[in-house]
Amino acid sequence: MKRNSFFFKLKKLFTIPLTLLLISTYNLPLLASLTKNDEEINNIQNNIYLIGPGDAIRLDVIDVPELSTNLEVLPDGTIFVPLVGSIMVNNLTIDKAKILIQKRLEEHLLVPEIQLSLLSLKPIRVTLIGELQKPGIYLFENQGIDNKKVTTLVDAIREAGGLTGQSYIEEIKVVRKYPVEDKLDRKVAYFNLWELINKGDQDNNPVLFDGDSIFISKAKETSEESSEFAFANLTPDTINVKIIGSVVFPGEIELPINTPLSQAIYSAGGPIELIAKKNAQLIRLNRNGTVTNTKYKISKNLSTSDQFNPPLRDNDIVLVPSNNFNKVTGAINTVASPFTGVITILGFLKLLDEVN
Repeated sequence: MKRNSFFFKLKKLFTIPLTLLLISTYNLPLLASLTKNDEEINNIQNNIYLIGPGDAIRLDVIDVPELSTNLEVLPDGTIFVPLVGSIMVNNLTIDKAKILIQKRLEEHLLVPEIQLSLLSLKPIRVTLIGELQKPGIYLFENQGIDNKKVTTLVDAIREAGGLTGQSYIEEIKVVRKYPVEDKLDRKVAYFNLWELINKGDQDNNPVLFDGDSIFISKAKETSEESSEFAFANLTPDTINVKIIGSVVFPGEIELPINTPLSQAIYSAGGPIELIAKKNAQLIRLNRNGTVTNTKYKISKNLSTSDQFNPPLRDNDIVLVPSNNFNKVTGAINTVASPFTGVITILGFLKLLDEVN
């Protein structure tokens, strides 16, 4: 550090009129950041990022470039700030860390003005519990801010081996820590994966933070009789079904109620010859909140049968895979589909298999 330049900056600051000093001290954004926002606490999607070990931070001290530097959050949660020394920033938001650093710099500088930003994100540990193939604690490497590669709920479920046949996907619980004044509290949010799968609602695929816990409960057993009675008066005359993959006209179509699977595929133009396989996959949200994935042969001549050619229900998804079906990502390489996003999500959740 060049001390002559540093003391020259101090001297310049002492020449500022008192009124300007008072105005610069009354920093409204900093005061606002200290106010607890009830809506922010109740909405996990607002994503209050908490600083922790492994984060890289950029500190810029305006008009004092000698003090501007990149900072790494050490394993004990501290950073080393020039002129000030060690400061604990673990579990602070960027705004609160900025206030803390600014106060410490005020012990050495007159009305310091700083900017604080994240350079890169730390790895995160996420706990997955319940109806998953491999529940446990998982470490995810986030990439830099510019790369914008972050870990989502679907990513975590995929890493844990995917869902089981008893996973209740309409109410997945995520528990997250968040700051309240000078302590940490917990908030809970629920997400509906079927809304994500069937409607592409990305609000149900939140970005995960370090320390998040995900709970997937087991679906409750319900009798067929009670289910049929509950839905008896809600049955429409038509149903909407997604036919995706290697068919002539992939997309969402409206069909008469109880249309069987093979006839629905031919309503979408039928399988594309030389590309499509002779089998199809039926992905269905059951009334107890589970998702089933069943394979069936495709044939024009099949009569309606629960075993070989089941009648479809509203919001069913039928996939006719191609010979180039990618087992890992669920992508279809040879046929353009308006629902490739749906296929990718299903693949990530391990709800798709290669159809032989």
